[in-house]
Amino acid sequence: IECRFEESAAALAVTVSAPAPPTQPDVEDIGWLMLSALVDELTWKAEHGEAQITLVKHLSVRGD
Repeated sequence: IECRFEESAAALAVTVSAPAPPTQPDVEDIGWLMLSALVDELTWKAEHGEAQITLVKHLSVRGD
């Protein structure tokens, strides 16, 4: 499993990847729905025997 964090002035992105078969997640499943509710963007892809999920939360500056 690999976990990568990327921070910019506008957002925090977390990407998790691991070896997995190329099956799509059930976007109607409670787990996917809960993740979707906590972040602003949630994407998934599978390539070359590896699945990857990216979660993005947009940041706001206090006072905005």
